[in-house]
Parts: sequence; structure tokens; C-alpha cells
Amino acid sequence: MLLLALAVFCGVAVLFVVGVGNLHEEYDARSITDAEYASVKTGPRGNTRKRIAARFGATVEVSRAAVPGEDPPGTACIFYNRKGQFSVYRFCFDNETGRLRVKSHVIPEPNI
Repeated sequence: MLLLALAVFCGVAVLFVVGVGNLHEEYDARSITDAEYASVKTGPRGNTRKRIAARFGATVEVSRAAVPGEDPPGTACIFYNRKGQFSVYRFCFDNETGRLRVKSHVIPEPNI
């Protein structure tokens, strides 16, 4: 009986470690560095949403309730995790031109 309990415990521990590892890989895959963020240009010659997505990959889903501040009027925003930090980068694209109008660093509010 003790041997069975030990086997179950070890199995659960392995599944937990693998699951945490997968979450970490998923987080890193959707993260960008400070240098990558700084290199993104805004304005009339700025990046498009398509170009940003091609460069950095899939965006992260962020609860709008957790993001302080409003999105600028006339824009649609996407988010990427900030590599190594509990914060995100917001990229807001002009609805008419599709060009990046505003980018910002955002610290989400905790969901309590």
C-alpha cells in the first residue's frame, strides 16, 4: 500500500513539473525583451499589426479589467509579455491606417 502511495505521489510530482515547464515555455514564447520593444517604431512609417505579429508571434490575452488606463480612441490594441517581468507591452494600432500609433509598458492590476 505504501509503495502504491509513493508511486502515485511521484507520478503527480512529475506531471506538476512537466506542466510548470510547459507554462514557462508558453510564457517565454509570447514574451519580448526590452530591446525588442524599444526597436518598434510608431507613427506614419511605423509598424503594422501584421508586421508585429510576424516578428513576435502570437499575442497574449489580457483581461481588460486588469489593464490600467484606457486604450487610445480609434485604436485596437494587442499585448505581449515583458520577458522576465510580470508586466506587458501594449501596442495600439490606428483603426484607419493600421499603423502603430501608441506603445506602452503596462503593469496589470491583480485580479482579487
